[in-house]
Amino acid sequence: MDRRHALALALLISAFPLVRKTLQTDVDLPPRGARVAAPPDPVSSTLIADVHYPYAVLAEGLSENVPEVFVDTKGQPVDGGLLLDLKAARVGDVGVRGDGSALLVEVPVAITARVVTGRAVQRRKARGKAAPQGAQIDADLVVVVRTELSISADWRLEPTTTVSHRWRGRPTLSVGVLRVGLAKIADKLLADSWSEMGPKIAAQMQRDDKMRDKVEAAWAELHQPKALAADPPAWLSSDPEALYASVPEAGEEGLELSVGVRGRFALTTGDAPPAPEMEPLPDRQDPPEGAGFELALTSTLDWQALTAQARGGLVGQVLTDQADVRVTEVELYPSGESVVVVLDLDADLPGYDTQGTMVLSGRPVLDTAAQTVSIAEFDYGLSTDDAALASANAVVRDSVVQTVSPQLVFPYGSMLDDARDRVHEQFAANPQVDGELDGLSVQAVRVTDAGLVVDALASGILKVTLDEKPTPPPMEGMGMPSKPKLPGAKAKH
Repeated sequence: MDRRHALALALLISAFPLVRKTLQTDVDLPPRGARVAAPPDPVSSTLIADVHYPYAVLAEGLSENVPEVFVDTKGQPVDGGLLLDLKAARVGDVGVRGDGSALLVEVPVAITARVVTGRAVQRRKARGKAAPQGAQIDADLVVVVRTELSISADWRLEPTTTVSHRWRGRPTLSVGVLRVGLAKIADKLLADSWSEMGPKIAAQMQRDDKMRDKVEAAWAELHQPKALAADPPAWLSSDPEALYASVPEAGEEGLELSVGVRGRFALTTGDAPPAPEMEPLPDRQDPPEGAGFELALTSTLDWQALTAQARGGLVGQVLTDQADVRVTEVELYPSGESVVVVLDLDADLPGYDTQGTMVLSGRPVLDTAAQTVSIAEFDYGLSTDDAALASANAVVRDSVVQTVSPQLVFPYGSMLDDARDRVHEQFAANPQVDGELDGLSVQAVRVTDAGLVVDALASGILKVTLDEKPTPPPMEGMGMPSKPKLPGAKAKH
């Protein structure tokens, strides 16, 4: 056997040399199917969003919901046998601003009150005359509802509310042409009313509080995969572990707070991932330092696409200069943690032709700089008692690797770019969200039955601005008590 023939035969029987037809032997391929390959050790990442609730939005919502008239009553009996006509009406837009850690809601109110004696009304009525004018009180003030907000561990609102006022126009008592200032009396009257009203408003806010119900609904929704795209199918999945919410703070332009979730987040393609088992709603925790998030991105290079790319680079290739052995077909498939490359060969040798199958088994290797996965570290050998063939095999092995390896390099960068683009599209689709992926780190490559899966970790920042109009705090009780006491008032007959 000359060296040329030896090299050709060595080529056909090297790397698990499985030659058919000429040697009349069946091909014994490595078993198909990937070993159950888990992603890299699950990394619990934390998504923190800075939420900005503009005061202008709060004020707009409150202005639409706070009534124009708080009190409009006539002939209301009060102490001392007096009858009171009272009207308290809003005279402008509701204002919202911050004061330290508190939220201030300011409602401009005009009050007109008229007091007459009950007997005087009855006497004039009996004579067929109109009710007496009595004494009139006019006041122009701003009612200030100050609320310190906190959130309990079990996701319930814990407000502390106080009510006060400031004058825009000092209150006066008019009796005919006589004008008398009533600031001190009115301050005392209103202070007594406000001291009762603050706890009532806070208690009503707690009764109306739906925070825990909303958080529980959000917790359940977090466990459900969310479809991001249909072709190819893309999914955002999460396995949440903890929820965060800071105490709301009053900033310069709006109410500020941070909310977040800790868990495992992934962007995957293909079939919908299963929803994780849902644990009970966890207690509220203060957010950790730093606003940002990490998101696991996966890109799958499926076997059909890998085989098509390898086929395009290898079919028709001559494997070695020492012999005319050409590749006629290529297949890639998973076997355990390895990638099997099956090459059908056609050898044109002097005096005869033959066909064979070469089977290479290698491991996927990442090149993060080039953003590629290559198949390398080929595992194959030759079992023979023929020293010439053994020697020829060593020579051919290097030649085969040099020819095949460059065609088994698969880029993944564009797929990660597509995944990153899908995240940005989700940000862009929601005008309330200002998010940016500012980092991407490739973690590992895995052999799966679906293909080669590249695992990456994207990091970014996220800011949310709420623009829905809020539900106003309860405003009942903003007027006078049902039987107000007028300090110093005495009946006149």
